[in-house]
Amino acid sequence: MLILLGAVVLVLLIACANIANLLLSKATARHKEIAIRTALGANRGRILRQLLTESTLLGLLGGVFGFLVAYAGSKTLVSFGSFSIPQLTDFSFDMKVPLFALVVSLLTSLIFGLAPAIDASNPNLNEALKEGGRSSSGGATRARLRNALVITEVALAVVLVTASGLMLRSFVRLQGTSSGLNPHNLITLELELPDVRYHAAQQQTLFQQQLLQRVGSLPGVQNAATVDNLPFSGNAFNTSFTIEGRPTGPTTETPRAYYRVISPDYFPAIGIELHKGNQFTDRDTAEQPGVAIVNETAAQRYWPGVDPLGKRIKRGRPESKNPWLTVIGIVSGSRQLSLKEGSQPEIYVPYLQNPGLTFTLVARTASDPRSLTGALRKEVLSADREIPAVNIKLMEELISNSVAKERFYVLLLAVFAALALILAAVGVYGVMSYSVTLRTRDIGIRMALGARPVDIFKHIVGQALLLGLIGLGVGIVLAIASTRVMSSLLYGINATDPLTLAITSLVLLAVALLASYLPARRATRVDPLVTLRYE
Repeated sequence: MLILLGAVVLVLLIACANIANLLLSKATARHKEIAIRTALGANRGRILRQLLTESTLLGLLGGVFGFLVAYAGSKTLVSFGSFSIPQLTDFSFDMKVPLFALVVSLLTSLIFGLAPAIDASNPNLNEALKEGGRSSSGGATRARLRNALVITEVALAVVLVTASGLMLRSFVRLQGTSSGLNPHNLITLELELPDVRYHAAQQQTLFQQQLLQRVGSLPGVQNAATVDNLPFSGNAFNTSFTIEGRPTGPTTETPRAYYRVISPDYFPAIGIELHKGNQFTDRDTAEQPGVAIVNETAAQRYWPGVDPLGKRIKRGRPESKNPWLTVIGIVSGSRQLSLKEGSQPEIYVPYLQNPGLTFTLVARTASDPRSLTGALRKEVLSADREIPAVNIKLMEELISNSVAKERFYVLLLAVFAALALILAAVGVYGVMSYSVTLRTRDIGIRMALGARPVDIFKHIVGQALLLGLIGLGVGIVLAIASTRVMSSLLYGINATDPLTLAITSLVLLAVALLASYLPARRATRVDPLVTLRYE
């Protein structure tokens, strides 16, 4: 959230720089009017109040318009993300939001309009009222200030665009990460048996057996299985366990692993490979000795250099009453709650030895699994009409939802980066356009002395590129310094990624070129005769 707050602050600062530039240019254009009013007796305080009133009104109107845009935009963003982020469905505006936005708009318009107002309220009467004063650029100091504001806008835009680019590239890499499963053509259904009618363990196992037989016989179903805590579903049970023969104590590491109760066909159904040993069968009942399967991550962490097959483990501490389980197989590792997390140790046990009321049915199909939705509901209702079969999801959806927050943050940062680019482009365009207006007489003289339109075009565009390059240099330094705080949010990419910085540089330079194109074109159409006659 701090990253998003920082993005908001950067966009606000860029907008404030634009406001300051606008008010400064407006004050420069009105320097003769203000000089005349001063000469006629208007005191500085009165002129200052008028200018601040104008900037306050500008901030008020901007705040109201911004709130309306934010209200409409937030509805779109919420509808986009509410499918995978349930908390967004509770999002709503209250009166604090428009009041806060209004206060911020008024304060920023006052603060950033104060300097131009103070400068404009103290004109040089002799300079402003002399003939030709209408062509004055307002002085080199104001020109440097306008350029500095544009450089600031570009620099801040570089920081925001760089952050957005890093998050985007990180998210693309995250989505390309293997989950350790095969989610294609895999459909899931969460079920919960009522304790009143399925209190006995035998009733629970019998229901699962019958349901698996029904679903497994459906046309197009290749494998059907059950698991109590499906990966990426948000449900997980991480427990400590004891390894037989290993000392336990306060100075030794307590082994921990995700604990899953599965049916025999779970591994082929979910897409996990058996690397060594055996899978569970229907013969692994409660009357038989307890068995377990571990994944490669658990084998490498807790049995380094030793074959865990045949070893015995127990959930909990050695003195617990849980039965000892013999490891009979090793499977490949998979991710649990999110693609960002690496493979964690896992222990699998057969459902016939560990029955339960809550489980998830998974079915792998030969074609589009959505076509199986109706048949799955029908089979569940056939087994027990009082058990709801409504929470049906594709495995691909669950994996996608596990990175929903990251996707939403990337979208918001992209929106803020786009706003920053637009504001920076407006800033460059405004300064270059106003510069062309102030220098119309100079351009006319140059063209009268033989300057070609292409020379004028290159000169204007070159000025914009110079401002863009300076802002880009400052922005890259700021980006490298500020994006280091994002390191914990990035996946598979460095906060100072050269490719992202290169792309950001090209984008900002392209924006500066496009923003200066129209002013440069207008400068090439200046008629020297008309300009000099007017002056």
